[in-house]
Amino acid sequence: MTDEQRETGTKTKYDIQYQGKSGWHSIFGTKREQVAYNDLAYRHKPGEGLTWNLPVTADGLTGTFENAAANYHVCGPLEPGTYRFVYWGIMSEKLENRGYGLGRSFTVSGE
Repeated sequence: MTDEQRETGTKTKYDIQYQGKSGWHSIFGTKREQVAYNDLAYRHKPGEGLTWNLPVTADGLTGTFENAAANYHVCGPLEPGTYRFVYWGIMSEKLENRGYGLGRSFTVSGE
């Protein structure tokens, strides 16, 4: 938390990834050849920010995820393992206002 106003990119700059043998891989696919994001910045008052509501069932994430870059869909059923939600729209003057990722890992179990 901070008492200062902060900026982020658009809410759609997120990914859900699984940890494979060769690193992190997106669970999403799109019919577009190339996904494009814009460089808009949104100001947040202290204590405010973004939230995401993703539909989840016992079988995993479901549905199509609309955003400005592409219509994402989940490529296949989620297997047990380690996953992470990553938001790529965090802004930092230390990084010359380039975005960087903020992630949170979670585990999918076979139970």
